[in-house]
Amino acid sequence: MTIYIINYSDKLFSLKGSDTILQFLIGLKDEQKILSTNNIHLVSLPLILKEMLFEISNNIEDYKLNLCFKLLSVLILIKRYIKHFYTEKDNHNLKLSETDERVKNVIDFLHLHYYENITLESAAKLAFLSKRQFTRILKKLTGMTLKKYITRLRLNKAKDLLEHTNKEIIYICYEVGFEDLSYFYKMFKEEFNTTPKKIREEKAV
Repeated sequence: MTIYIINYSDKLFSLKGSDTILQFLIGLKDEQKILSTNNIHLVSLPLILKEMLFEISNNIEDYKLNLCFKLLSVLILIKRYIKHFYTEKDNHNLKLSETDERVKNVIDFLHLHYYENITLESAAKLAFLSKRQFTRILKKLTGMTLKKYITRLRLNKAKDLLEHTNKEIIYICYEVGFEDLSYFYKMFKEEFNTTPKKIREEKAV
């Protein structure tokens, strides 16, 4: 078993907006400070930490600056995971079977990684299930296939960004995970019976 201890200086949080991360970390309970990298939300942590160690060991050019950004990204990832995990834990009263719980964990993962290219094969692998088993349980829990569920997550996020930001429509399209603007418009119209442009125009009124 490998144990990673993350130690940092308050100077790391001199960047604008980063003080909110510091305040969040200070307020963590003891049980929230020990995390398992076996959790699907945190599987990327060991790789990031190993990259940091490599840069330190080899004295890579500008490594100190890069380490600051990498460490901040690690802490942001941890913050997002903890907030999401404990919110879900508080709201989750339904007793699930062990296999259902694994699929539920993947659903939680999708809410944080909806913009990534997640295939049925990779999602099933995260739940340690076959593609057929995963699809069956996902449909039982959500009523949707993986593709439909991810598409709906992306569309809901896009609608939220259209209503609450001034980002350009094409930028929002790619930010939430779509790779084709025409397809984004088509799916948005099917889901909300309106267009991204009309949502933006209503916001401006």
